[in-house]
Amino acid sequence: MNGTRGEGRKNRRKIALPSRTPSDEPARQSDGKQGEASGTPPTDMTTLKRRLAERGGKMSRVFRAIATYLTQRPEEAAMASMREVAQRLAVDPANLVRFAKSLGFSGYSDLKKVLQAEVCAGLPAGDYIERAAHLQQAAAARRHGADRLLAELQASNEANIKALAERNPVATMEACGRALARAQTIHVCGMRSCFSAAFAFAYAARMVRERVRLMDGLGGTFADSLREIGPRDVLLVIGMAPYSAASVKAARFAAERGAKVIAMTDTSISPLARHATHILEFPREGAQIPGTVMPAVALAEVLASVMIAKGGRRFLDTLKASEEQLACFSAYADEPAAATIDKKGR
Repeated sequence: MNGTRGEGRKNRRKIALPSRTPSDEPARQSDGKQGEASGTPPTDMTTLKRRLAERGGKMSRVFRAIATYLTQRPEEAAMASMREVAQRLAVDPANLVRFAKSLGFSGYSDLKKVLQAEVCAGLPAGDYIERAAHLQQAAAARRHGADRLLAELQASNEANIKALAERNPVATMEACGRALARAQTIHVCGMRSCFSAAFAFAYAARMVRERVRLMDGLGGTFADSLREIGPRDVLLVIGMAPYSAASVKAARFAAERGAKVIAMTDTSISPLARHATHILEFPREGAQIPGTVMPAVALAEVLASVMIAKGGRRFLDTLKASEEQLACFSAYADEPAAATIDKKGR
């Protein structure tokens, strides 16, 4: 009897004190309930922050780190994958799942939707001030401030471009390209900072096909541009938070008229994507003001190229006619390339 009792105590000790790695630590909580569902999950950031504040010191060190990151940098967390967030916090991705479930979510993706909804509500004006202050502080560093700032901006730009392929599957790009190639009329909408991406796409599209309308709102005629849109047409709408009210209305109107809507935006749950037939995403990491548009322009150029690839012989014929028309107007300077001019200017 005594021997059996002793063996039982040994076994219980082995179960109660398992060997653990650093990645296992976040699964523990001071009250022993880490990872268990805690009632109804929060539906907005205000409720989420209140729930986390109530827990306070009851959370483990790693859970506190996750909570701090998600509440202080929701824009970054909303755009990043679970693996990317885990890498930034140096934790195992499973800890993010446990953290979400402890709040009542079925998984991390549901928690992420709360963060994305917060971003879609629009960036506060103070966010621009914070970005500007960061740029100034980085450039004013005593040692190599300008070099570090440029390196930071270059790194964020490179990461954004790399993420385009990860966020936009080939099948989705091809479906968008076919829709644009077959459309009777393409309407292109990109307001404020996103106008550059809209113009880049429209400029390329007009070279190879007819009936491409860039919605520039000249003379207050923005709404007029969509008057004739119908089921055989496509609206390409481009935007990022804070979203242009006119662009959101254009997407809704086009969908109601039966047109296909391709939403090129910063998140799949943006208001531009609600009525979209296809959704293309671009990241916007970086401290640029009002937010980098380089990934949007790059994605617009890729989309135009895919459309041209699907256009067949008629696109080539239209392109030839476009080049001949530009030549008639002497659109480009008839000068030798700079590389062919010697030092004496000959």
